Amino acid sequence: MQALISWLLKIDSPDEDARRRGRNVVILALSLLVMLLGLVPVSLWQSQTDARFLALYAVPTIVYAGVIAFARRGLVTSAALALITMEIIAVLSSIVGTGQLSGTPFFLLLAVLAASLTLPPWQLWLVLALAMGGLLATSMLLPHNPLNDPNDAQYVIAALLLLGVAGVMSFLGASTTSSALSAARLARGQAEASAEALSRTNADLETTVAERTAALQSALTEVQSRADDQDRLLAELAEQRRAIRELSVPVIPISAQTLIVPLVGELDTARLAQLQEQALQALQRSAARFLVLDITGVPVVDSQVAQGLVAVVEAARLLGAQVMMVGIRPEVAQSIVGLGLSFSGVRTAADLRSALGQLALS
Repeated sequence: MQALISWLLKIDSPDEDARRRGRNVVILALSLLVMLLGLVPVSLWQSQTDARFLALYAVPTIVYAGVIAFARRGLVTSAALALITMEIIAVLSSIVGTGQLSGTPFFLLLAVLAASLTLPPWQLWLVLALAMGGLLATSMLLPHNPLNDPNDAQYVIAALLLLGVAGVMSFLGASTTSSALSAARLARGQAEASAEALSRTNADLETTVAERTAALQSALTEVQSRADDQDRLLAELAEQRRAIRELSVPVIPISAQTLIVPLVGELDTARLAQLQEQALQALQRSAARFLVLDITGVPVVDSQVAQGLVAVVEAARLLGAQVMMVGIRPEVAQSIVGLGLSFSGVRTAADLRSALGQLALS
């Protein structure tokens, strides 16, 4: 049942106000159709089964069914006008059929109220004019003109006044509802526009964040690559420094028993320590018996250099090796004597050839 009602109230129109009015038309038509069908058993019970009876119920039934069909297809205004016209015709036909007014004209209020629920506000005046004009025309068509009878004239005037008041009130109500719906549509349109703008802003923001993230990732990758290159360069530099240090104090084996250390340039504290370390390590590895220190290329031998050379000599002796000093120039010898340093037990030679000759005889 609920599915059927939902199907009946589904109005095929893009306009929200038209859908609202269309649902009202369908509900009113269904109510009138149910009321009409409810009167059928009563009429049958009263044995009113002539052609007039059939027309009385068949025509409104067809009209109400057509109204529902038109409203569902989106022809809301046409369906509403048909429904209201049918109501006005039904009331006026009742007046003509009975030949008297009594309270029947007041039922025209139903048409005005239905118009306020199913038509745009300005069309309400058309319905009101149709109801008033139809009432006046019907009154004049009666065998006894009710306008000539004070009592019946009272009914007509009261009905017209009540229709006018009802029309004004219905117009105000319909206008207020229409304005509220228009404001709601405007607000919804603005909200949808704001939501769309916010959605675009969010999309742009997400794109910007993605671009910034990609840029940061690229920058981070580049920085990492540079850091790796820097680490590699530092490692290569350290390796080069180590090689330079080794080359600055080379230990050259010339035989299984003899190592030569040619020294060139000034000897500072670092080079003296390196000399001692590399010479002693070479002696330990090779188990050589002789260590030749060639200081021909050392320009200055001060107390620090002399003490460093003495330390190398003493350490080599502890490892069981004899030390020979080669290339002691006269000024260097004077400096050593002047400093009061003793190289006792250290063999000397004027040059490397003489040193190798002495070692060959040993």
